Amino acid sequence: MNLNSDITVSANQFVFNLFRDKLSPEYVYHNYLHTTKVTESAQKIGKKSGLNESELELVTLAALFHDTGYIVSKEGHEIKSAEFAEEFLKSKNYPPEKIQKVKELILATTIPVSPKNLMEEVICDADLSHLGSKEYKEY
Repeated sequence: MNLNSDITVSANQFVFNLFRDKLSPEYVYHNYLHTTKVTESAQKIGKKSGLNESELELVTLAALFHDTGYIVSKEGHEIKSAEFAEEFLKSKNYPPEKIQKVKELILATTIPVSPKNLMEEVICDADLSHLGSKEYKEY
């Protein structure tokens, strides 16, 4: 995983700690390992799709937070995930318009997915990329 900005490094550590400290052990899939795989896929797909550095940062942040809501509930976890991202990013004085975009990207992962732009396509494809991976049976 290529975390090339202070905010993504900080967010990664926050998400790692959140999953480690608060995720129920009953979740063997929607955890930090899944998060890192989605983040790596989002970065790879985003670069290949021509996203610029600013857009890649937003997609990376969304990928890191996209399943954090599972620590509260499976149902509607995307909404809670967006709230966790917003709280964290506000605490880091991240620009409000960028926070809004990260939240929109997280909410775009709600099944059934219906992406409305390239960045949403990237995060949705990354979130489901395990379906086409060689390691699929491990999931």
